[in-house]
Amino acid sequence: MKKIRILLSVLFLLVAAVLMVSCSSDTSPYADYDKEGYNVSVKYDANGGTFSTNTAVIVDSYDISKLPANSSGKKEITLVSPDNEVRDPQNTFIASRTGYFLAGWYTEKLPVTDGEGNHLDSDGNIAAVSGKEGAYTYSGRWDFENGTFAVDPSKEYTSHTPVLTLYAAWVPQFSFEFYDIDTGELLDTYQFDPMYIQSLKVPVWNTETGELRMNEFPEVENKTFNGVYLDPAGETPVTDSEIAHTGVFNPANATATGNAMKLYLDLLDGRWYNIYTADQFIKNSSPSGNYNILADLDFTDKIWSTTLMHGNFTGTIKGNGYTFKNINLYQTETSQINTGLFGSVADSAVIENVTFENVTLAIQTGSRLPTASFGLFAGTLYDATLTNVAISGKIVITPTPLIDESTTIGLLCGMGELHGIDITGIRLEALAPEDEYTDPITVTADGNTVVITVG
Repeated sequence: MKKIRILLSVLFLLVAAVLMVSCSSDTSPYADYDKEGYNVSVKYDANGGTFSTNTAVIVDSYDISKLPANSSGKKEITLVSPDNEVRDPQNTFIASRTGYFLAGWYTEKLPVTDGEGNHLDSDGNIAAVSGKEGAYTYSGRWDFENGTFAVDPSKEYTSHTPVLTLYAAWVPQFSFEFYDIDTGELLDTYQFDPMYIQSLKVPVWNTETGELRMNEFPEVENKTFNGVYLDPAGETPVTDSEIAHTGVFNPANATATGNAMKLYLDLLDGRWYNIYTADQFIKNSSPSGNYNILADLDFTDKIWSTTLMHGNFTGTIKGNGYTFKNINLYQTETSQINTGLFGSVADSAVIENVTFENVTLAIQTGSRLPTASFGLFAGTLYDATLTNVAISGKIVITPTPLIDESTTIGLLCGMGELHGIDITGIRLEALAPEDEYTDPITVTADGNTVVITVG
């Protein structure tokens, strides 16, 4: 290994030396290379990009006397791509250009011109007029695995004049552009190199967690992905698990068409979960959550969420005809004034096409408070949207000296309207007192209202 200052590094790679320069100058030590016999050079031009060494050009120089000869007597050079790791980590030159991908290394670089010889930009306009960068077309894409370059040993060479120049060809990165199908707003752009990525995975629900895996799709605050379309009118839904990019890259001349592909996202308001198990529902429970139920949920030996039991539910439950069953609720908190499956159900809440089966609400000693409201479905039921909701189970009341006349207990709800829900499947049960000082109670129902009689 031989190194000369910062701008020059020599790497013996088989029979090759590597010269790295940022530009030609009088101080560049080409003369030293010629004296040492490394006078056959191949130049790699980053061509608008930059190597990882912060240079625009690297040059490989070879000692012609050490090169193998082919059957015609010419010396053959096997080129090594700048980013090939066989150069060793210190001499691996990775070229990059922001917003572009490297299409390859080419022997010919020609400007794109019109019939009058004017250099055109990528939009087909005269570059000198538009002020944009002129476009080029390329040929002779180099095959580093199989290609070789032959030189005539009878000729004289200097390291300063390369026998071959390879140009990096840069093509604007391909991209998926994500739009809100309702508003037309551009939400995000995902750029990628089509040499390595040709498709995009569609978001998928994780059946183990109940959460949505977005992959490379953007997450939008207070929105949940519901579908993707190929057209802004929403007439062509994507039904496959991946979307193949429709852009076309031609490696022969380093050109591409259709670099940007537009996708239109159908988004639901709020944070939604697809629910397959009771554990998923408990884990993701929130008074403002939105749930799409996709299986019967059995809560045997599981603890119902206290944030739902005492909170104000404002979200949505799409039951899809499935059942929540075997739910046990224990009212023991002396600081909570609303208790049921939901503490209260707000006007904005939507619950539809769901059955709550074998629900037990145990109102235990010391749990009554002034102005408290208890019900199997909700402590307080406001003007929510309830459609095809059914419930069955029982309310178990323990005798207590803390009975207050302002406490309201209902079969379905302590306060509010029944919304047409059948309450005949809700039973009442009064437990006997555990001590001789507490009077026994009986409980009956007057419509929805639970009546407690002491003694």
